[in-house]
Amino acid sequence: GQITVPPLNEDKTDDKGDGDITDKDKEDQPTDPTNPGQQSSVHDYNVSVETEDGPVKDAIVSVDDEGNVSVTLPDGTPLDTNKRVTVTVKDKDGKNVENVPVTVTDAAGNTASDKTDSKGQAELPVGNEDKTDNNGYGDVAEKDTEGNETYYNVVVEDTKGKIMAAHITLKDKAFAISLPGTHKLDQNNQTTVTLTDKDNKPVSGISITVTDSQNGSATATTNSNGQIVVPKKTTSSGGGGGGGSSSGGGGGGSTVSSVNVKVVDKDGKTVSPTKSVQGDNITLTLPKAKSLDGTDYYTITVTDRNGKGLSGYTVVLKDANKNEVQGKTDNNGEVVLPLQTHKAYIYGYDDGEFKPEGNMTRAEVVAIFARLISERKNETVPSTKSTFKDVNKEFWYSSPIAYLSKYDIVTGYSDGTFKPEEPITRAEFVAMANNFYTMFDKSVKTGTNSFTDVKNTHWAYKYITTAAAMDWIAGYSDKTFRPDANIKRAEVVAIVNRMTGRVADRDYVNAHMKSLNPFTDSFLNDSVYWAFYDVMEAANDHDVAIVKSEETWLNDNEAASNTEDADEDKDTEETEEKAEAKDQTNSKGVATVALYDSSGTETKYYSVTVEDSKGVIKDADVELSNTAVTVTLPSEYTSFVSSNKVKVTVKDKNDKIATYVQVKIVNSKNGSVIKRTNSSGYVTAP
Repeated sequence: GQITVPPLNEDKTDDKGDGDITDKDKEDQPTDPTNPGQQSSVHDYNVSVETEDGPVKDAIVSVDDEGNVSVTLPDGTPLDTNKRVTVTVKDKDGKNVENVPVTVTDAAGNTASDKTDSKGQAELPVGNEDKTDNNGYGDVAEKDTEGNETYYNVVVEDTKGKIMAAHITLKDKAFAISLPGTHKLDQNNQTTVTLTDKDNKPVSGISITVTDSQNGSATATTNSNGQIVVPKKTTSSGGGGGGGSSSGGGGGGSTVSSVNVKVVDKDGKTVSPTKSVQGDNITLTLPKAKSLDGTDYYTITVTDRNGKGLSGYTVVLKDANKNEVQGKTDNNGEVVLPLQTHKAYIYGYDDGEFKPEGNMTRAEVVAIFARLISERKNETVPSTKSTFKDVNKEFWYSSPIAYLSKYDIVTGYSDGTFKPEEPITRAEFVAMANNFYTMFDKSVKTGTNSFTDVKNTHWAYKYITTAAAMDWIAGYSDKTFRPDANIKRAEVVAIVNRMTGRVADRDYVNAHMKSLNPFTDSFLNDSVYWAFYDVMEAANDHDVAIVKSEETWLNDNEAASNTEDADEDKDTEETEEKAEAKDQTNSKGVATVALYDSSGTETKYYSVTVEDSKGVIKDADVELSNTAVTVTLPSEYTSFVSSNKVKVTVKDKNDKIATYVQVKIVNSKNGSVIKRTNSSGYVTAP
């Protein structure tokens, strides 16, 4: 029955512009059982607020449970692009805190938001000019004639890494980027600019001009991934000092682009489409005898006149029925179309097991459908909290439950409860599955009841008979369905796979068992277990070509990352891209690893930092697979000891913390710890 005032999560800045805030202690909250290893964290921040005139006194600073910082400016300190407010966030040890969301509001109600950079700073409001930080990151914004502001994140890099101190200017929805003197536009070291909006979604169709200090210039329009890569690679049609171009001149020959395209179907037979090439964009139209109706797929290879594969080319494939698909060529100049990506929708536990015979809680099933819906709708699960009276708003499953409630996938019980931690029954699961399916497809079948233990008065009768008619369920050999029995994890993935049309490529799984199956359950060590392939399908990201409902898995990220090329003169750029699935920590304890799909598009990228209580750990081997980051410690680490814990921190390409990533830490005696990164992006061992 107590309150304590003033609240610890709010403070007023002093005459130095400083305030100290912390959110409440959340260490007693439970972990997320579908994402083992996640722990709640406490945010202790020192926040300073200043403008170019000096510290801002009497600003109200606060932090919420998610670590988001809010600043309310006092009268007389407006949000003004000509006099930006700088908010600096440090931890209790005085270290800069990066990637903290900061929202500033002035007395007139104007607001501006950004995230702190590597210096722990956010400058607001964001203007139309910026310089990239040491992560190659900058942000700019522009208002239209009606006063609506559009915000952009910009990342500038080349094949060697992020580019710092690139100057970014935004004007009339067009970007101008000036590279620092240390970098130049070079075909052998292309510059990539990535453009995303305030929700980190790619922005396409934006013109970007990149210049260097040697008057080099290149202009391109962002593609569907929000990227440009400049300058475009070309091959010379002539050379030497003697030959001239057709327009005259005493220099080298003219430069032209020569592209060869080869197309074969799933049986390896050559197909001859009509072809249109404009720069690095290729449009192919199949002959009338071929189509994109799901009965075939096509491997397209793009090479230069010397037969060298051309990467990063956008290929649009059409048929006579106006069907259209597109993709990007990989490092070998290949792309397979049409191609789908199946994301993992279920994970194992922090002890390394999948527990296929175990029960699932109602909250765990909600998490599965939240992942499937957000992926299909291309949206993130919002932080909205559930209104069920027994769902703690601070628990991990509150937002997924609210998300499914929004789409009427779940309704809870008549007493206003949801019972998130109770095991889900077979009837409850089938009802939830029905609601998920009809959200995207209303054409469900109905059938007669064939189960001896399902009466037409059962509350889930229509869901069970529909699921049977759709061939999602078959029941047991004794002709029962057992609607009120708890459903097993293996049964869940089997039903979801049937419902979504996902069928594992058994040949591919068998050939890549080591990289695809990280689970330690004894009966998941081979393919004898009845649901083995269903588990592999559900727990692994993979690219597929689908012909008549049969999957062919195409992305062998591990193999592609380690393929040796016989050509010793192969470009350094390509070699570096193919070597990124494995790395070794440097003198700062940092390794970077990445995976690519069959079109060469980056599917995962992590920066991994390894350290213990004594400091950073150098020469640790880091490997990225479809399912986990594996860190193998140097030989001196023979065991895990509590007095010297090993800490592994994972961040994404934008240097933001990566949560729920499965990490396996292995010592030199093959002892291992498997956990998922917590809300602060790290795991520890032991």
